[in-house]
Amino acid sequence: GFGHEYTCADGGKCRNLGEKSVKGLTIDGGNFNCKFQVTNVDKILLAVAMLTAAGHHVWFEKEYGVITHGITGVETVFPKRHGVYILSIWIKKADEVPGGTRQ
Repeated sequence: GFGHEYTCADGGKCRNLGEKSVKGLTIDGGNFNCKFQVTNVDKILLAVAMLTAAGHHVWFEKEYGVITHGITGVETVFPKRHGVYILSIWIKKADEVPGGTRQ
């Protein structure tokens, strides 16, 4: 939660600045809804533990990963690039969302 500190991959600390619910679409057109913890990082991280706790299935292959929705069974495939698995999503700009603010 807010104020909690996380340990970064390089061993440094980053503070939780709150949370943000994000709704969007995956590159293949699937719905994406997730609540992220906000902190000072360059790239958003998606925790496998949170996905599995929500009832989804996640597995990793040599060149890609797959998230299977726990209720619908819809599979979302995401590639591995330069040693990192990347899930790209499309979201509306804050000024296009009712009640949104530009950041």
